[in-house]
Amino acid sequence: IRADLRALGIAGEETTSLLLYLIFTSRVLRRPISAIVKGESSSGKSYVVKKVLSLMPVEEVRDFTRITPASLYYMPDGELLHKILVIYERQGAAGGDYSIRSLISEEKLQLAVAMSDPKTGEFHTRRRVVQGPVCYVETTTELKTHAENETRLFSMFVDESETQTSAVYDVQNRYYTAQGKGEDDRALKIARRHHAIQRYLERIPV
Repeated sequence: IRADLRALGIAGEETTSLLLYLIFTSRVLRRPISAIVKGESSSGKSYVVKKVLSLMPVEEVRDFTRITPASLYYMPDGELLHKILVIYERQGAAGGDYSIRSLISEEKLQLAVAMSDPKTGEFHTRRRVVQGPVCYVETTTELKTHAENETRLFSMFVDESETQTSAVYDVQNRYYTAQGKGEDDRALKIARRHHAIQRYLERIPV
C-alpha cells in the first residue's frame, strides 16, 4: 500500500496517507473511524485525501464540496450505510455540522416532518430515518474546530516542512517530464487493483 501511494504521486505524507487508507477501509466496520485533515491553505491536504480516496471503489464514496443543513436527512435509503462521506473543506460542512455529528455518534439520522393529507388537509407527522454508520472525513485550515467535532474526529496534520515542499517539487518535475510518461496509466492500474481488493472486504463479527 505504501508503495502504491507513492506511485500515485503522493510525496512524503506516509503516515497521513496510510492512516487515511485505514480510515477509509474502516467503513465496513461496526464503528467506522472519522477524521479531519488539518493544514495551511495550499498545503496539499485535499490532494492527499483525493489520491487515497481514488483507491476506494467509486460506489463506496460520497464526496461533496458543500452540504446544506437538511441535505443529509433526505438522502435515499441506504445511501450512507457503511459509505465514505467526504467534505473537502470545513466551510462546506459548516451548515451540516449537527447532522454530521449525529450521524457519527448515533449512526443514523431521524427527522420528523409535518405533512398535510391532500384529501383531508389534515397534518400528520412522518418519520424519516437515514441509516449509518458512516466513515466521515473533512479537511480544514483551522487548528481547532468545534469542541464536539474534535471528540468525534481523529485529527491529522499534513507536513508543511521545507523538506516536504522539496519532495513535492520533485514529484511534479517527474510527472511533467519524460520520466513521468505513462504515470496516468500506472495510476489507473493501481486504483483498479485496490478497488477489487476493497470490494472483497466484508465485516466479520468476532
